[in-house]
Amino acid sequence: MRASLNIATLSRRRRWTDSLTRAVMVLGAAAVAAVILLMLAFLLQVTAPLFLPAAIAPGTELSLPAGRAKLLRLTRSGDAALRVNADGEISIFALSDGASLQSKRLGIELVAAKPVFLANDLYALLDSEQRLWLLQAVHRRNARDGAQPAQLNVLLGGRPIPVGAVVDYDVAQQADGTLRLALLFATELQVRSLPAPFSTAAPGGEAHSHSLAGGAELVLFGPGGRWLFTLGGGGASVWSNLPRSGLRPFAKTPMPGARLLHSATPLSGRQSLLVANDRGGLEQWSLSRTGGRPHLALVRSFPLAAAPNALVAERQRKGFAVLDEAGGLHLGHATSGRILAHRRTAVGTDAALALSPQADLLLALAPSGRLHRIPLANPHPEVSWATLFSRVQYESYAEPAHIWQSAAAHTDFEPKFSLAPLLFGTLKAAFYAMLFAAPVAVMGAIYTACFMAPGMRRWVKPTIEMMAALPTVVLGFLAGLWLAPLIEANLAATAALFLLVPVGLLLFAALWRGLGENFRKRCEGWQGLLAAAPLLGLAAIAIDLAPAIESAWFGGDLKAWLFAHGIDYEQRNALVVGLAMGVAVIPLIFAIAEDAIHAVPAHLADASLALGATRWQTVTRVILLTASPGIFSALMIGLGRAAGETMIVLMATGNTAIMDFSLFQGMRTLAANIAVELPESEVGGTHYRLLYLTALLLFAMTFAFNTAGDLVRERLRVRFGSL
Repeated sequence: MRASLNIATLSRRRRWTDSLTRAVMVLGAAAVAAVILLMLAFLLQVTAPLFLPAAIAPGTELSLPAGRAKLLRLTRSGDAALRVNADGEISIFALSDGASLQSKRLGIELVAAKPVFLANDLYALLDSEQRLWLLQAVHRRNARDGAQPAQLNVLLGGRPIPVGAVVDYDVAQQADGTLRLALLFATELQVRSLPAPFSTAAPGGEAHSHSLAGGAELVLFGPGGRWLFTLGGGGASVWSNLPRSGLRPFAKTPMPGARLLHSATPLSGRQSLLVANDRGGLEQWSLSRTGGRPHLALVRSFPLAAAPNALVAERQRKGFAVLDEAGGLHLGHATSGRILAHRRTAVGTDAALALSPQADLLLALAPSGRLHRIPLANPHPEVSWATLFSRVQYESYAEPAHIWQSAAAHTDFEPKFSLAPLLFGTLKAAFYAMLFAAPVAVMGAIYTACFMAPGMRRWVKPTIEMMAALPTVVLGFLAGLWLAPLIEANLAATAALFLLVPVGLLLFAALWRGLGENFRKRCEGWQGLLAAAPLLGLAAIAIDLAPAIESAWFGGDLKAWLFAHGIDYEQRNALVVGLAMGVAVIPLIFAIAEDAIHAVPAHLADASLALGATRWQTVTRVILLTASPGIFSALMIGLGRAAGETMIVLMATGNTAIMDFSLFQGMRTLAANIAVELPESEVGGTHYRLLYLTALLLFAMTFAFNTAGDLVRERLRVRFGSL
């Protein structure tokens, strides 16, 4: 009779060893859980500011000399502002105490003042005698001693440009330094050129003009200075403004209900304009090219509690600030289509507004000289759940779309931060990888564990498991530079392989059954090795037949045939990614599934065979059911591995963030997007935090896959564990 062992009967050394082992295991498990929680907490900390609401803080006031400001604008340094009064007084003053840093008096009455589009520190002033003055206002901080020199220079030798009885005007600077003056008259639109440099010489240059039908009230340069917008007379017109071809008018778009302010506000990049309507709200009109003709189209509206009285747009984003007739201040963002913050203020309705370059400070200057400095908190206005996952109407797009495009070559670019294409690309890559890897890995595991000869298994299983050690960067390199061009050059042969190999294997199986029983018994367990020769033969036949198949069915060119049927073919596509990533995932799924199948107790299979079941019936109805928790775990782990793969997708696709499920199109995944763009993002910026949000989303996806796999595995274990 065996004596029962008690922990008290163990030696002291054994007890210490057991206690230490238990403590180390508990500590290791706790450390893993703590690391996961810390990672999650860090990701949440970085991404949480994206969804914080905008805020308008209580402002402070400064007393400045009285005067009606025609222009108020913060300098690029952000700690001083330019003020242009109607009486011709121009000054640069410090925001800290209102002290004047530089001032100049023109001695004339000014009617309007505007910054020169696409120029730094240049302004165009219109006086009551219908003359245009060019002003340069410079204020920069000296990095050495912190000094802030301010300069006010009237260009063209201090002489104005006679323009005539204009209704409105706008000025833009071209890439070569030339100034383009858009002058709107009662019945005519005129564009003049002023060559650089702006010296004391008399202004000259070519001029183009075109008559107006129906009149207009406002003229504004469009994107890049290549377009002109005229508004008024019940509509809006778009004009081509190319130096060689001159003015070219396009169709006039009706703009019913528009209540134009003193100046309709162009958003950053000037693809869009903000215009007040007669219902007390704001409308965004954007340049569109639908139907082949450019025109201004109504994109969205912003309802307000009271009619807008003054507008000012941000310089770098599509945000804006609105002061309504009731004294309410509103912050909004055009692309997200939202009014983000409201606050009742003491700012008068006749105040001039200005936003800092970083849009964190709003200035409101009343004619009495009272300056309101209102701090703003609006770091990420373009981010909302709708803009991240819903279709968004972007500028110059015919319809709402899912787009991820974080950067471009020009400064007027509007970032587009839709995560839907990245999420779609991740699921697409994982789907095609699992479509190739799951059948191969699971069927291979079944054959290796249940049918393969032990001598062959001792070589095959370690070899496949060693494949998991292949660096994914090597697989991605081979897929992008060798496999993708090879498939493109032999597209018909690849298609023939997918058709002929399964059919050939079925024919091989039928022929195998017709061989003698003695021969089959001698080759028992080695069928996989014997099938290698027919497989190679079928591959050779497919390659040889490919030209004939391509000529007979696809007109001699499979790529051209696909294009004719609306299917574009990219060299680095989902087919290449599926094959390459499948090679990376197969060893993982195979190893886990084969171990689960091989671990099924032998007495279950023996009992099934003893009751008269065939070997295949035993495998499908006993062994696979018992091993199903392990097989399912292998598939879920492989799916998580495929969803988080980076290097293969990065190197074997075009990294195009498109939502196309086609096998012949590429994609961009969450992991690849992080690897590509994180080194280029500004720390703390919207792009930077959104990349961390994609990491959090990827973390949540893999966690959901693993959790679902564990739950299903437990249910399968409870159901089939009693076999």
